[in-house]
Amino acid sequence: MLEVFSELNAKYPQLDAEFSSDIKKMIDALTQGLAMNSQEEEDGLRLGVDISGMLLFLAVRSRSAEKGLPALQYLRKYHGTIGAPKDLKKYLSMYLVEYLPYLAEVMTLSRENVEAYFRDARKIIVGSDTPIELLEVYQLRALRAMGDEEKANEQAKTWREKGWNYEASNCESCVRTQKVWVALAYQDLEQAQKLTDDWVSGELRTCTRGPADVLAAMALASFRAGHQATAETYAREQEKVLSTAGAMHTWFAVIPLFEYYVEAEEWEAAQRWMEDLAPTILSSVFSILRLRFLRGCVRLLEHYQSTTQTAVVFPPKLIPISSQADGRYATADLTTWMKNEVEAVEEMVARRNA
Repeated sequence: MLEVFSELNAKYPQLDAEFSSDIKKMIDALTQGLAMNSQEEEDGLRLGVDISGMLLFLAVRSRSAEKGLPALQYLRKYHGTIGAPKDLKKYLSMYLVEYLPYLAEVMTLSRENVEAYFRDARKIIVGSDTPIELLEVYQLRALRAMGDEEKANEQAKTWREKGWNYEASNCESCVRTQKVWVALAYQDLEQAQKLTDDWVSGELRTCTRGPADVLAAMALASFRAGHQATAETYAREQEKVLSTAGAMHTWFAVIPLFEYYVEAEEWEAAQRWMEDLAPTILSSVFSILRLRFLRGCVRLLEHYQSTTQTAVVFPPKLIPISSQADGRYATADLTTWMKNEVEAVEEMVARRNA
């Protein structure tokens, strides 16, 4: 899979494409390469498929999932083409399923559009290595994003009654990650904790998905259930995982962590994550993740106001508010702007979700 960088560099040397620790640079090179290669249409299909696979992998694992959307569309466009590389179906099956919760958060897509993605995914994964159970996990998360709690709860209840399980992966850590999501889906926190604790104890090796994708969600769920010490352990473990993973983690690995710190009133950690997340999440097309962030910010800023803190550090040039001479923002002004944004996004989400 890494060979795509040398192939891309040989064909388009101006892109300076190479595998490195600079995730953003790699994503930018792959994005430009896909756009240029797409002009060749089917003649450039093999390289286009390889570019798409790598771009999707990097984008979805690095808080840049929106950068993978063109690659997803590229693979959908050529799915079923005679003579298409076999990796096209593999990548499309894998990432179309994984992208369902993200697609459900794009408010420019109607409910009908998202549901069409559900149907497409179900057809496309037939004959692939992607199990139907995995599709259902991501579909449930997408249903919640669309506000369809009744259907999501029915699906979760059915899974619980059947003792839902699957082993269709060579990576035990990936399988465990999905099992945690399922347990959380049907609100069996005890089961979710049992599944998670093998990572915490070191008995289960980690991968790019587990436990990074679920520890923050576990911290938040545990705190809301009153298990404060357990929540603190998960949050601490998540911080360790994120510090070693570098840029390779998803939005779902960090937004619940920020929410946990806000709800646990760990204001210093919440401030740190607000500053870290703001530059990318405020411009994200994923509206519900953005809404969760904004709500957390409002609560943090209201805390500052209650302590008579009149100014706060916030990344510059992201919002239509002037900073003070010292570069900080007036807490009252920032709170007002955040509340207005919350109302605007809530209205947009409600209108799309009907």
